[in-house]
Amino acid sequence: MRDRVRQTVSDGILDAAEEVVAERGLHGAGMAVIAGRAGVAVGTVYNHFEDRDSLMRALFRARRAVISPAIAALGQAHSSGPFEARLRGFAADVMGLFEQHRRFVKVALEAEHLKAEGARAGRPVMNAMAEAARDILAAGAAEGMVAAGDVDRLARLLLGAIRGLLLYRLQAGGAFTEDADLLVQVFLHGVEAGKGRP
Repeated sequence: MRDRVRQTVSDGILDAAEEVVAERGLHGAGMAVIAGRAGVAVGTVYNHFEDRDSLMRALFRARRAVISPAIAALGQAHSSGPFEARLRGFAADVMGLFEQHRRFVKVALEAEHLKAEGARAGRPVMNAMAEAARDILAAGAAEGMVAAGDVDRLARLLLGAIRGLLLYRLQAGGAFTEDADLLVQVFLHGVEAGKGRP
């Protein structure tokens, strides 16, 4: 029972930290502000987390533990069928998943420099996305729509485009999902596709 209560308080602090950082940025997210949002004393926050960096690392671990397997599941859900349909479905679903976790996306982009463990080990969401993207692009190579030697570079290009659109929507407003079709259209056909060219 005591462990369950401790976990509930800890989860509440993490939720509050996510809200505050998403609203005020990392520099405006002092421990006292987070404690106030969580409805606990500052000492309680320090009983659970050594400092703000450890709190942020815990937040990243908790959210990545949910988002990374969800992305892997989306990759699996789009593991068969024609390349373009797979790519469109995956892009739409990934943008939808990020929309569900919009606050954390904002926090993650605000605090990209915080990594709990090394550069690759500390980025399970990006690793899951890269793996799913490579699998889909390999299918495109098998269909002759993508050069086999370009699969890895194109996977990274796709991830960079997704990141850019997430940043754009955080600044301009609107749902992340609004850009899924544009993402795939430009990725497959280039920026002039909208001008009626084949």
